[in-house]
Amino acid sequence: IVAVHGLGGNWLRTWESEKDNWNWVESSIGPGLLEEAGIVARILSFGYNSNIFATQSVNDIQQVAEILIEGIYNAVRKMDNQSPTIVFIAHSLGGLVVKKALNIAWNNSDRYGRLLDQIKGCLFLGVPHRGADLASWAKLPVRTFQLLSGGSLGNNNFLDSLQRNSTVWMDISRDFVHRAKHLQIRTFHETEKFMNQIIVDRDSAAMNLPNELVLPLDSSDHRTICKFSQDEEERYMPVWDALMELVSFGQSST
Repeated sequence: IVAVHGLGGNWLRTWESEKDNWNWVESSIGPGLLEEAGIVARILSFGYNSNIFATQSVNDIQQVAEILIEGIYNAVRKMDNQSPTIVFIAHSLGGLVVKKALNIAWNNSDRYGRLLDQIKGCLFLGVPHRGADLASWAKLPVRTFQLLSGGSLGNNNFLDSLQRNSTVWMDISRDFVHRAKHLQIRTFHETEKFMNQIIVDRDSAAMNLPNELVLPLDSSDHRTICKFSQDEEERYMPVWDALMELVSFGQSST
């Protein structure tokens, strides 16, 4: 299971509750619920500098996606000829990195073809899937981005970059749609406002694919949709159920 953070995120902090610092990806998936279900899982959390989303060049996203897919390739290659099921978890703009990585794999099938056969699903949390949506983000208040990014982003240059690169990011999503037919996809969208606005609503979060299930996540805004405290089982369980479904699908189709 590969977790990929988004805007202003961190490989560890993104998944930690602000209430009790509980990291559900680290603490509950592998050694917890999957183990209880008799499934041995390796959890990988991918870290990168999310300032790439403010770049003048889309090549930075290309490079991060290349590092991601190559890292997974090498991790699997070292597993003594095992063929593990691979499932992605992505938050916010981290979904773009995942989609770009899979597009790269498809374009380099001689190297990554076997790996693509092992990638079975994606769990998207507050991921905007259309370039037009990203362009509209540029109209949000600067303060909103300062808070979403933990203060690392939010200047006018970043907002300009969102608008300028939205067409390229739309191409990433368009290419992914054509290559995602073999995957199972679970998409969660926000149900509460962050700074008086829903950042990724249902229309923005949905790709409208036949192999995609789009679900609301109760009591979640764009920043908290990927964070759960230990006493939030009711809010967490839909995400866990979706992840378990993806893992089970992967095992049954291997």
